[in-house]
Amino acid sequence: MKHVFIINSHTTFLTSMGTVEYLHLKSEDVVFLYMRNYKNSITPVPFRFFDITVLFNKIQLEWNKTCHEQNNLIRDEQKKLINELDLFVIQHIKNKYHLYIPHLWAIPFQLFYTNSMCKKVSYIQEGAVCQKKVFWVNRPLLERLRLFIYLRFCKVRFFYGCWFISGCIYKQFHLDSYATNNHYFAYLPSRNHIIKWPLIKINEKFDVKNFFFIFDGFVGNHIAEYDVYMCNCGKIIDEYATSDNYIKFHPEQTLQERNQILTFFEKKNVKFQILNDDIPMEYIILSLDKATFVGFGSSLLHYAKDCGHNVICHDDWMMETSLLFQKHQREFGLALFQEIYK
Repeated sequence: MKHVFIINSHTTFLTSMGTVEYLHLKSEDVVFLYMRNYKNSITPVPFRFFDITVLFNKIQLEWNKTCHEQNNLIRDEQKKLINELDLFVIQHIKNKYHLYIPHLWAIPFQLFYTNSMCKKVSYIQEGAVCQKKVFWVNRPLLERLRLFIYLRFCKVRFFYGCWFISGCIYKQFHLDSYATNNHYFAYLPSRNHIIKWPLIKINEKFDVKNFFFIFDGFVGNHIAEYDVYMCNCGKIIDEYATSDNYIKFHPEQTLQERNQILTFFEKKNVKFQILNDDIPMEYIILSLDKATFVGFGSSLLHYAKDCGHNVICHDDWMMETSLLFQKHQREFGLALFQEIYK
């Protein structure tokens, strides 16, 4: 049995490493699948790994174009995408496997789970904020049975919903989850296991007098409008930037976004250093003492707060100015930073 981990961020990478250690898995039985062109230049990975960024994006984007229609042509296109993912499993995983994923919302994640070679699925932590409305648990018995039958007996390969829907886990009696605390998966009906992230020393030195600005993938993930997010970035830089600053961009941010943000620092005539995307910010947070982190609600700000750092978070500005951000907070049932850390 192989153990296949889907990794889309430093957080899921660290959680996956901690899960491997927690379960005492053999290196030859572990496979890491990287998304979003994920890279990590610090932590050695003794497992087989593959970058599925192109495959994931192709399936998700093409599927989204067809999800509102169902005819023979659309079904044929979906079958081609399913076959492409199944071929990847045959060529690279080559065995029965246990799948570890952050959620079951994305179509490629569902296809990995409904593949006949997958025998079990578990959830792994990918953020810091507890989600309330992404787990559809209190559903009528008939709907749960219908979904179970579609997946189990009718061999349907996909379903539409959220991170978890009662009835979608049909290959096992119990669902397991792995996280650094019991809070993150509080609303998921799982047996949660507390894991520890690996601690890696960083050779690079940081001056804690400089502020760390943490930016987000809000625009790319359709959580905020471009102009609104940029306006708030300019405001937060103008108000809080010190003479020297560190900048951490999100992998989803485009070159256009990054350049626009840098112009705000240049206009304020302050110095800045861009932190490498390959270095997990989580490592930097753990290695520092009493630094200051600034941003709009990134999970990294929550990690920093939990580690005792000073955090300036203005997700309240986003809530006041962005309709998309308001919609996201409402649909996912998220609390603002100030509400969590009263």
